[in-house]
Amino acid sequence: MLGWPRRGRIIGRTGFFSAARWQVDQLGLALFDLVLTRLVADGADLHLAVDDTAHRRRGKKVHGAGWIHDGSAPARNKLAFGHRWVVVGVIVRPSLLSRPLCLPVLCRRWRGKGTASTVELAAHMITAIAARVPGRRVHVVAGAAYHGKSLRDLPTQVARYAARWAIEVTFFDTRQTLGVGQARNRTAQAVNRTWAFGMYVYTIVVLWYALHGHRSGIVTDRHIHAPWYLSKTDPSFADMLTALRRTLIAARFMGSRPAQPTNAEIRQVQRAWALAAP
Repeated sequence: MLGWPRRGRIIGRTGFFSAARWQVDQLGLALFDLVLTRLVADGADLHLAVDDTAHRRRGKKVHGAGWIHDGSAPARNKLAFGHRWVVVGVIVRPSLLSRPLCLPVLCRRWRGKGTASTVELAAHMITAIAARVPGRRVHVVAGAAYHGKSLRDLPTQVARYAARWAIEVTFFDTRQTLGVGQARNRTAQAVNRTWAFGMYVYTIVVLWYALHGHRSGIVTDRHIHAPWYLSKTDPSFADMLTALRRTLIAARFMGSRPAQPTNAEIRQVQRAWALAAP
C-alpha cells in the first residue's frame, strides 16, 4: 500500500525500527503533549493508568526474550517465553464516548532479574510525565502489584490509587485489532521500538478519530449492518480504525491523480476496502 517495490517496502519498514534515528520516549512524550492539549480540559487533573503485559515470543536469537509471568494466560501455567512491557497511559473521556479510554504514551521493557523492576520503570515514566505538567495534579491508577517503594517517592503532585481501569481494554484492542506483538524482529533496537510504536499507533488513531473522524451516524450504521449488536451505543476502536483506513484510501486514490488508475492500483484499492469492511 506504500507504493514501493516489495523489496524496498521490507527494507523501509524494518529499517524504521532497527536503524532510523528516533527515540521511543521522545515520540511518546510528543504524543502525551497532543493528548493533553486536545483531549484533556485546561487545568483539569491528569489521570494515568499503569500496568504491565506479557508479549510472547519464540526463538533463541530474539533480543531480551526470557521466561516471564503471563497473568492473562487462560491456562493454569502462567509461565511464558517473551518480553514483559510496562505501559503508562492517559485516561481520557472524549465527548463522543460514554466510557473512558486509556491512551498509551510511554512504554518500557522490563529487562529481567537484576535490572529495574516494573514498579521502578513505572515510577520513572510517571516522573517524566509529571515533569511536563508542573503544578498539575496527577492521579495514578494501578494494580496492587505497583504498591512499591519507588512509587512512594513520586513528586508531591502525584496521588495514587489501587484500581485497574481502561488500560486492560487498551491491551485487548491493540492485540486483537492492531496486531501489536505480532512482529517477528529480533535485534535489540527493533525489539525495543516495535512493540511500543504499536501502542502509540493506538493513541494516534484515537486522537485522529476524536478530532477529525467521528460522525454521528456511525453507531446507527453498525446497527444496520450488524443488528445483533443491540447494546452498542459507542463507536469501538475497530470502528475508528476502519474510518481511518477509508480516509487514507480516499486521500491517496480519489482526486489526487486525474489519470486512470492502473490494474495494480485498482487491485490495491479492492484489497484495502476488503480489509476495511465492517
